[in-house]
Amino acid sequence: TCVYDPHLTAQGEPFGGASEEELYTAATILWAGHCSVHKLFRPEHCAEIKSANAALPAGEEPTQILVHPECCKEVVDLADYSGSTEYIINTLRDAPAGSKWAIGTEVHLVNRMANELKAKGVHVRMLSDCQCLCTTMYRIDEPHMLWVLDGLCGIGTTKDAPIDQAGGPVKVRNVVSVHPEATELALLALNRMLEHTGGGAVKA
Repeated sequence: TCVYDPHLTAQGEPFGGASEEELYTAATILWAGHCSVHKLFRPEHCAEIKSANAALPAGEEPTQILVHPECCKEVVDLADYSGSTEYIINTLRDAPAGSKWAIGTEVHLVNRMANELKAKGVHVRMLSDCQCLCTTMYRIDEPHMLWVLDGLCGIGTTKDAPIDQAGGPVKVRNVVSVHPEATELALLALNRMLEHTGGGAVKA
């Protein structure tokens, strides 16, 4: 296993802090990235919740802290629970009435779960007051998907016509081309994921 850091590549290190041999022989290459949203949650946010819990009158329900594992290690260690987005959703839906939760993940999910569980009497809030909005995930919607598919068909690239003014071939955008070996390995990984979810195989 080796770590590839794209920031080091941008600074002139061609192999991102690893050696060429390490990259070619490693069974697993870890990308030194992070989630900008989850990095906004800090240990002091957890400390505030725990301090408020300690001051509660006897018998009053404390607020439990549930975070996504992409938060920093210090936050995950301080939280009562940590897990994937699905884990967060299932934990909240299974929570008993009257329970209180401070969630460390993207704000839209937290607001959606708060609205869904309000009638049940489960209290859901953000772990911090900052606007933890994932602008990347915000683009994953039907209008943006249609824009991508239209672009691959050439629609909207030449005055909204699939054929350019000279009658030439369709011009497309957002095409990603890779060598055949990468295509084969990508399909293998994708099909394995679909097998776990009961989906069908994907064809190249």
